[in-house]
Amino acid sequence: MILGITAYQAFRSRYLEGIGLPPKAQAKPVGETTPRPPLSRIEWQRIGVILVLAFIANIAFWAAFEQAGSSMNVFAAQNTDRTLWGLLDSPFPATWYQSVNPAAIILFAPVFAWLWVFLNHRGLNPSTPTKFALGLWLLGLAFLSMVFGAMDAQDGLAAPHWLLITFVVYTWGELCLSPVGLSMVTKLAPVHLQSVMMGLWFFSFSLSNLLAGLVARYSVQLERGEATFLIEGLPGFYLLLVIAPIATGFLIWGMSPMLRRWMHGVQ
Repeated sequence: MILGITAYQAFRSRYLEGIGLPPKAQAKPVGETTPRPPLSRIEWQRIGVILVLAFIANIAFWAAFEQAGSSMNVFAAQNTDRTLWGLLDSPFPATWYQSVNPAAIILFAPVFAWLWVFLNHRGLNPSTPTKFALGLWLLGLAFLSMVFGAMDAQDGLAAPHWLLITFVVYTWGELCLSPVGLSMVTKLAPVHLQSVMMGLWFFSFSLSNLLAGLVARYSVQLERGEATFLIEGLPGFYLLLVIAPIATGFLIWGMSPMLRRWMHGVQ
């Protein structure tokens, strides 16, 4: 982090001139204030885009994504073969799976950054709502691997590759949604409301984590046979995490023409 801050201070004047600085305010005599005009229709519609993506797409995405630290970690500890190359005397900790997501971010973030620039130069760069839909679809497809892993675990311990596939693919979904969301809020929010809108954006994360905990508790009920979702046991739980994000992705994709209009040219 120290190296990052040092590099930022050393090179921002060359590569990021003017970016991140506070807007210049016109000097006014002491005690003189100008009433701020009410928000325009365009500003309200841009705020509407933030609210839709924050409290529908964002919550649906992270409620499933954050199973990594709860139900998926339990699955790794109790239902996954964690030996190395089948050697029973060399198990590895379940928490090691938590390193797959950050490793995949480091590996694939440059690929996605290049991809959006490549598509933009050809006029094919997806809109922000479409990228949110792509992120949700990838998240749902990632949990399809966990459905098969949970089925595998019914006959013993599941093979480790099921979790690895899920962590990698849903990181692709994260790279479609998370950086784009932060950029979207700062671009769409009126300047004097940017802090408020960013606060609402992060408030949606708190709701996501609350929902993630409730969803993880539901996995226990499914595993015990106290509830069923289409398939009995844990496969049904992970099937829920396939269907819910994909369905939400189609909802956002269906709303994307309206949301693009409300963005009024903001990319």
